[in-house]
Amino acid sequence: MTVSSLLLKPVKQDSESSNGRLLAEVFINQTRFIDLITAHEQPLATLESNPSIAGAYSALICDAYTIEHLLHLGMGTHRFALLECTCGEVGCWPLKMSLTKTAKTIQWHQFSQPYREGWSYADFGTFVFERKQYEEAFKSFLKTNLLINHHADA
Repeated sequence: MTVSSLLLKPVKQDSESSNGRLLAEVFINQTRFIDLITAHEQPLATLESNPSIAGAYSALICDAYTIEHLLHLGMGTHRFALLECTCGEVGCWPLKMSLTKTAKTIQWHQFSQPYREGWSYADFGTFVFERKQYEEAFKSFLKTNLLINHHADA
């Protein structure tokens, strides 16, 4: 089992699709997650003669619902949309996944695009994070960026 590292970086709030929401760019092992998923989806989308839909996801929306699912749900496996469409509309083009939480690890696995049931993510893999590093990455991002956003609104 290879352990991955997680890093979150803030996305500038000047895009129309952000709707004033806190957005995070997700990095796994120093590579943008959206680049990883785009590389996986590109051949699938190209087979449909629609290559522009590969990786057409916004950055991670850091709202209460998402944070609850990524950080605060109990042990076990939970399924939800990790990323949403670049248009900003929830449910428009979600990238779904399962998150499994144990005492020591967090796993992201079983990815799917519900509007493309024929697309397989079996070889996209599973990302395993040390739970302590994973939780610290989120907590550090939220603490820093919620303070910055709060002061910007003042």
